[in-house]
Order: sequence, then C-alpha cells, then structure tokens
Amino acid sequence: MKISVVRIIFGLALLSSLSFVSKAQSVMPEVLDTGTVNQQLEYLQSKTNVYNNYRAVRDDMFLKLKSNVLKSEQKLKNEIQQLNADISNNNEKISALESELAVTKTNLEEAVETKNSFKLLGINIDKVLYNTVLWVIILALGALAVISFLLYKRSMVTTNQLKRELEELKNQFDEYKRQAREKQEKLVVTHHKEMMKLKKEMGV
Repeated sequence: MKISVVRIIFGLALLSSLSFVSKAQSVMPEVLDTGTVNQQLEYLQSKTNVYNNYRAVRDDMFLKLKSNVLKSEQKLKNEIQQLNADISNNNEKISALESELAVTKTNLEEAVETKNSFKLLGINIDKVLYNTVLWVIILALGALAVISFLLYKRSMVTTNQLKRELEELKNQFDEYKRQAREKQEKLVVTHHKEMMKLKKEMGV
C-alpha cells in the first residue's frame, strides 16, 4: 500500500515536471524571430551547455533556426536571380549603346566628308553645328555606356559576394546539423544506459 502511494506521488511529480518543461520549451526567444543567422547561432551557443564535446539544443529551437536558415538561403537565391536578370538587362543595354555608337561614328565620318553646309529636310545646317550636336550625342551615349558598365561591374561584385556568403552559410548549417545529430545520438545512448541502470537497481 505504501509503495502504491509513493508511486502515485512520484507519478504526479513527474507529470508536473514534464508540464513545466513543456511550457518552458514553448517560449521561443525573440532573437530567433528578429536576429540574423549569426546572432541566432551565437544565442544558441551562449544558452546551451556542452557535455562530452556535444551541445544540447532544444528541438523546437533547432527547427526554428533551420527554418530561418532556409528562408535566408532562399532570399539570397532570389537576390542572386534578380542580380543576374539585372546583369542581362545591362548587357543588352550596353550592346544597344555600342550599336548606336557605331552608327553615330559612321554618320560622323560621312558628315566630315560633306561640304560645310547641307540641307536636311529642306533646312540648311552648318557643319560645325551638326558636328557639335553629334559629339554631344556621342559623349552622352559614351557616358551612358560607362555608367552601364560600372553598374554591370558592381552587380558582378555583389553577385560574387552573395555567392560566397551563401556558401559559407551552407557550410555553417551543415556543421551545425552534424553536431546536433551527434549530440542527439549521444543523448539517446546515455538515456538508454541510465534506463538499464535504473531497471537493474529496481530489480526489473
């Protein structure tokens, strides 16, 4: 009879403890919703314990971090795709500008060979004025071509940087996932040993 009462009391205490742990685990730290991936990793590192070279991480926090990493990865992929699209558009603009510049140069060479003045749509136009207008157009197109090239170069630098950051993020996540898996396996083995030890002590 006394053993039954002790078991009932022990069971109620265990249920109360599990309920408290469950409620505690349901609270998600704000940094996992608002912080960067590095801040989230630093938080988990500071708030978790290391035992035998393994780090124990709450499963819900691990899943939250995993979801955040995947979202960040997808965001970087989308940004890279957008940058690639911008680069393609800039390449097309540069090609069009180069074609226009070539046509303008041809027109300029033809204008040099003409007389000092000529008629255009029935209007006499001075050659100097015509050349000035053409050079202004050429300079404007050249400036536009340089600006487009600089934008293209900047886009390439940004794309390469994003690719490097994405690769580093993948490596960090793979390492973190490997450590978490090893820690979980270690905990399972330890739990099994403790259960066997408890059964042996109880004579089961």
